[in-house]
Amino acid sequence: MRKLFLILMALSPPLYASDGACSFDKSRAVAFTSDKNVDVMRVTVEGETCKGSSLELSITDSDGRLIHLHQESFGRWQWNDLEKAVTDYAEKLFQESIVSSSALAIDFRCEIEEPGCVPYERNVVPMERYLEIRKSGIPMIKHSTGYESWGAWVYDKEEGEAVQVYQGGL
Repeated sequence: MRKLFLILMALSPPLYASDGACSFDKSRAVAFTSDKNVDVMRVTVEGETCKGSSLELSITDSDGRLIHLHQESFGRWQWNDLEKAVTDYAEKLFQESIVSSSALAIDFRCEIEEPGCVPYERNVVPMERYLEIRKSGIPMIKHSTGYESWGAWVYDKEEGEAVQVYQGGL
């Protein structure tokens, strides 16, 4: 009986299967500091396990200077196929995070309209400047900033860095 039990234990999948490592590493040329410049965006995911892995999204200019950096972990993600979810997310960021600032939202109503409702999306710079940035159609990067939050940045030539112009969260 004991031998049968040991054989069954050896053949059955572990009750607490460890998740495998998630990895992703892609880079591409993007126009971020201007519509003519060639900057490099890189998205990486590294870690011993998917749940313990971290994502890094960076943009460097043609001189190799870091212009924008975003890092997040997947510790709070609850997906059945975490490796696929993480890889799909990284690929989506890689393909879709650089857009035109003309895509900036201008309607910041509450998700549920009621008295005292706090908007879940808003401009971070003064509205006049925000609308100028939206009208200009300059390169912009948008992505999550955490578990249930997101934002958008444009390159400010005077500051010499990416500045956040929009944020949202639940």
